[in-house]
Amino acid sequence: MTRLITDLAEQIPGIGQLFRITYRDSANEQTNCYSIHTRIGEPDLDHAIQYHLSTTRNTSWPQFLTFDIQREWQNDSIHQVIFDFPKKLTLPTVERQRYQLIAIVAYCNFHYVVFLQKSAYWIMINDEVAYSVPSTDINALKGCSTAEMPPLWYKTLEHKWLAKMLIYRMAQ
Repeated sequence: MTRLITDLAEQIPGIGQLFRITYRDSANEQTNCYSIHTRIGEPDLDHAIQYHLSTTRNTSWPQFLTFDIQREWQNDSIHQVIFDFPKKLTLPTVERQRYQLIAIVAYCNFHYVVFLQKSAYWIMINDEVAYSVPSTDINALKGCSTAEMPPLWYKTLEHKWLAKMLIYRMAQ
């Protein structure tokens, strides 16, 4: 993950800094980011948010929310299990704080890539190479219940990328 963080920090300073903060082990690191872990079997991200709200007394919400999606990665048919995620989130709080999906860390065979939102397209960063991906192809990162491979998997040499972490930024 260090190489990915370094590449992101060079190419996109804001996102690179977010990853550096999220993965740093230092206990006294200050950050404006919540990391929420949610299993593939839970109904949706709303369940994870509700649980997080019920276990924290924090009244101020961070600039970023990250969701670490826990899948059964050793299962060969994991790509057939769909984990749905919205492009926009509204927290069930008094303030009804809104967040927008800005990045997805995807995983396949011990390798990570990052998809960054850029208007109608997403940019996939794979080591030092960047690819443009239409928004409609991003749905392949949720999983696929049919035998037909989504366009994204064809375009990335049949690597079956699946969402590992979602990063939301507070809406302006």
